[in-house]
Amino acid sequence: MKLVMSQSGVPVGNYVAEFVGVEKCDPIPGTDYGPGFEWTFVVAEGECKGQATHRITGREPTARNSCGRLLSGLAGAPLGRGQEVDVAQFVGKAYRIVVEPNQNGTGTRVVDYKVEPVLPGVGGQGTAPAAPPPAAPRYVGPAVPPQGAPSAPPRPSYWVEAEPGKPATKMTLEELQAFVDASEHRPENVHVCKVGTDNWQSAKDVGIREQPPF
Repeated sequence: MKLVMSQSGVPVGNYVAEFVGVEKCDPIPGTDYGPGFEWTFVVAEGECKGQATHRITGREPTARNSCGRLLSGLAGAPLGRGQEVDVAQFVGKAYRIVVEPNQNGTGTRVVDYKVEPVLPGVGGQGTAPAAPPPAAPRYVGPAVPPQGAPSAPPRPSYWVEAEPGKPATKMTLEELQAFVDASEHRPENVHVCKVGTDNWQSAKDVGIREQPPF
């Protein structure tokens, strides 16, 4: 008799998937998992198209737990303390997700901090940060600096999407680091765009550090 091992859940990998909703789930017997939420995505492309993959989290979202990171991923931007979000608005939208083995090795799960909206026109419809404000006119100084004055390189500035749906704020790297330090946002969940470009990336990508949680 020949037996073939089957896969429990969507295989480990990167996918474009549609968010189909979140439902309450009961405690899991024999584990420390209490009442939670089950977040479900359905793969939209490739060999696994039509297969569902999930993530189970707690029911109280914060900036540092799985529930809060998933919610921020769906929103496409960090969410502030006290901000109310209707999850129904994300149903049917496309996201890029990463699937990894679950903790007990019995299947796979969605990585909570790697859920990102698909950019419009790329692999499906989705949300994305608004276009950055137009770059300010470049100041052209004197051709030759005053004698004896050192010529320091210009310090880069970034448009920062501090709150979803609100205009971006212009910050230096030092101001951006201070903003992340004073908030509950993780650097990888803060969208920034270097002034004069249209390339959005995370604050972590430009060198912003996360303070230890103590």
